[in-house]
Amino acid sequence: MGLAGMLLTFLLWVGCAGVHPKLEDPKGKQSVLLIGSVIADVFEYHHITDTFKYATDVAIVGQVEQNGRLKTKLYWTKTDEHGYFYLANLPPGAYGIQGFRVKVIGSEDMITVVNDLQDSTEYFHTVRRPIIKKRASYFPYKPKNRVVDFGHNYFLIDRGQEVHYKHFYRIKDLRLVTGDLLNEPPVAYYFFNTYPNSGWRNLLPVRR
Repeated sequence: MGLAGMLLTFLLWVGCAGVHPKLEDPKGKQSVLLIGSVIADVFEYHHITDTFKYATDVAIVGQVEQNGRLKTKLYWTKTDEHGYFYLANLPPGAYGIQGFRVKVIGSEDMITVVNDLQDSTEYFHTVRRPIIKKRASYFPYKPKNRVVDFGHNYFLIDRGQEVHYKHFYRIKDLRLVTGDLLNEPPVAYYFFNTYPNSGWRNLLPVRR
């Protein structure tokens, strides 16, 4: 392996280590944990056919109370190598997925998908610029026992730039554009098993 290859491997390793270094323990008695996954299949979009799971930028919008007033805030996180994301110790409130963006390996291009979240009829769509702004007035997810579970969010972006969206509780034998079959447990079970020493573990909605 040449110097360039070793440098690339090192940078990828550092990036992997920095995405989700540790699930922060609960702070106080009111903070909430947000969990979910994003998988993006791209089919002949800008001549790209691939599945994106790792290091996807996910934008979560929330309507939260601060100093006695409701505020709309935008939070960012990244997915791990399996497509899972989390945000720990956020204020109680209602939340939604404002959008996400993925970096196309080998180019400067980014694929950006947004949902304006004005009401329940809004849909995900691509935008040209990799900018996601807080613009929601509809927040479909609320915490249960201090946990907001967004579930599995699967996106297929086709050559016509149309975004096809499906939501799953668990994923079983989902055929990806790469030809692989994807199987994933319910999101809460993934975090329950991945972070056995986390203080959030007993709050996750899993059968024990």
